[in-house]
Amino acid sequence: MNNYLQIIAMKLFDLKRIPASMRIQVIAAYFKNKLLGTKLIGKEEEVITYFRYLSKLKISHKKTVGNYFLVESPDYGQFYLRKPFSSDYKVFKQIFRDKEYLEFAQLIDASCPDDTISMIDGGANIGLTTIYMHHFFKGKKKIKSILVEPFKENIESAKLNMNIQGIDGVSYEIAGLYNKKCFLKIERSYGDGMEWAIQVVESPEQTDLPSLEISEILDKYQLRTLDALKLDIEGAERFLFEDETYASNFLKKVKVFAIELHKEYFIEDKVLDILRRNNFEIKKYQHTYIGSKKSAVTSA
Repeated sequence: MNNYLQIIAMKLFDLKRIPASMRIQVIAAYFKNKLLGTKLIGKEEEVITYFRYLSKLKISHKKTVGNYFLVESPDYGQFYLRKPFSSDYKVFKQIFRDKEYLEFAQLIDASCPDDTISMIDGGANIGLTTIYMHHFFKGKKKIKSILVEPFKENIESAKLNMNIQGIDGVSYEIAGLYNKKCFLKIERSYGDGMEWAIQVVESPEQTDLPSLEISEILDKYQLRTLDALKLDIEGAERFLFEDETYASNFLKKVKVFAIELHKEYFIEDKVLDILRRNNFEIKKYQHTYIGSKKSAVTSA
């Protein structure tokens, strides 16, 4: 009973994260669900899910803007997150609460002495990795990030978030990272089908979604070398590492990398072997492999 009362007290304390009008909805929904055992549907389920996210992530509701909730973190400022049941909250947890890219940022700091860091944020989603890097390096280094993301709605969210965060120097590419020039189409049957699980496949017909090679990005932005390469591209990494010569051609220009390998494609050993043969020291941090060139670490 005492544990139950503690949980209720915690929930009541967290009600301050939402406006008064929403508190009434939450209390009513909790009463129906927990005390009456009634299944929640529609707006009731949405508001309860949102309240749970706010509580878990220690963020507060500021206002509703169209299909977005503007929320505020005491440590990282304001963000536009799509209304539940978007994956935006799961991505926020991964980046800001679990600090998925903390060691990646630390490795960049140790390996890249220049004041400006060039980064490709591959599989950028709504831009939270780039925002995390901005906060990590604030006052120390400037991040010049190129966001590559195939889902246009994610890019639109990323732009909103960069604007509310006051971050400039960001470029956007609505495209899928691939190992050749072709047209792509979006596949949403992968994973949970939400916005963070968008996958691209080659299309036999012309579409409005182009492929984009890493070498093309470097040429377009006149980058002889790339300080940081982050790849979370929902299985498309298998194409980038399909041919070792192809992979080596872009890896030789990269100082620090972070890559999530999706085990269902059975490429983990192959990718790690290619990275090691390209002089990278590798370690796994949470769900992500990170590494830097041995020479880069030594010279830092």
